[in-house]
Amino acid sequence: MSPSSRNSPDSAPNSSPSSTKPSALRSSFASASRGSSVSEATTLGALASQGRVLLNDGYRTRSDELGLPGVAILRVAEIQDGFIAPSFGDHVHENFRSKFASKCSAAGDVVVTTKGTVGRVALMRPHHPEFVYSPQVCFFRCEDGSGVCAEWLYYWFRGPEFRAQAAGVQSQTDMAPYINLADMRRLTITVPSPAVQRAIAGVLGALDDKIESNRRLISTCTQLAGSLLSAGGDYVRVGDRADIVKGLSYKGVGLTESTTATPMFNLGNFSPSGWLNRSATKYYTGGFKDRHTVRTGDLIVANTDLTQQRVILGRPALVPPLEGAGIITHHVFAVRSDDPRLRLGLWAQLNGSNFRERAEGYATGTTVASMPADALADFIVTVPSQTQVDEAQALIERAWRAESESDVLAATRDALLPELLSGRLQVRSSVELFEGAV
Repeated sequence: MSPSSRNSPDSAPNSSPSSTKPSALRSSFASASRGSSVSEATTLGALASQGRVLLNDGYRTRSDELGLPGVAILRVAEIQDGFIAPSFGDHVHENFRSKFASKCSAAGDVVVTTKGTVGRVALMRPHHPEFVYSPQVCFFRCEDGSGVCAEWLYYWFRGPEFRAQAAGVQSQTDMAPYINLADMRRLTITVPSPAVQRAIAGVLGALDDKIESNRRLISTCTQLAGSLLSAGGDYVRVGDRADIVKGLSYKGVGLTESTTATPMFNLGNFSPSGWLNRSATKYYTGGFKDRHTVRTGDLIVANTDLTQQRVILGRPALVPPLEGAGIITHHVFAVRSDDPRLRLGLWAQLNGSNFRERAEGYATGTTVASMPADALADFIVTVPSQTQVDEAQALIERAWRAESESDVLAATRDALLPELLSGRLQVRSSVELFEGAV
């Protein structure tokens, strides 16, 4: 099955190859070759009108409908690049199920963000818990016998046919980028035969399987490292052993798409897990000072949160391997300490319940929450032993290696995706590339 685990693209019940080994992919190609090569040019609205795909947006929850027991709301920020990262913050109370039931998630749904960061997409898996979609999320549900495979549709939303149309539609407003349901229905889509869809999803899904396997490995390594570092014999005040430094108030004109520029870590890099999200790194060509720089293994902390839930405020992250130095924005603190025991112990313990409550208590602001440096400086941390630090460091480095491998796999997938969707590359050729990548 591909992709094969939680928080990754999921397979629709009637659309996934049974295996992602090269032999199975060759079988998918043979099936595709026997199938019809005719593609159907249509629109998303036409597929919905024909009853082949259910197209809808999320539920507009009133404040008096929130509460427990209930169903968690899946918001735009929780839909990442190919997977979901739910915070389980707000819930719609069960008493209102008759109103929100039609906006609840189901296995095989393709979910697309339609406001703010438009076009992030994920596929819901059978073992995901039930969610109520937020209004800024659009979902597509492929009906049995529709001739549209959910896995293929997921990849279509990541391809150039959708991206080009979305870029044109979302810029029609002076406000935040947005695609409404009417615009979504008008988007054109080229649908190949079901056999070809399954073959394409099989190849791309095989690469995502390995990426997801690495994601699980990273999660396991970081959880074990965090457990090792959360216990110790010495208690110290952070400010007595470290300096808390605020990052650069940067200028927008200095931002660039070139990854050869200076990497700049920002709020988007932080996650509830405490592991840095490298895909959100920005790149900067403007000026900065030495105090704004960070290097591999440095501890950084989010001092601002733009969400009402404040799930990012006070979250830590370790700077991943860099060639040279990176910089941090003014929304981020760097914790400067020459003692790796303090640095790594603090990284683990900032995600614990004690500091989470502390961050909430220190937070100021209603729309944008901020946390002062004192919240960190006055925190009492348990310093782990050198043996604990050495074992944890080995786990962290193993996670970094898995991340680097996933970068190569993702680059291969992203290069194959437009070629396969357009038909310029046949599945047989892509299987050979897949074998070389994995």
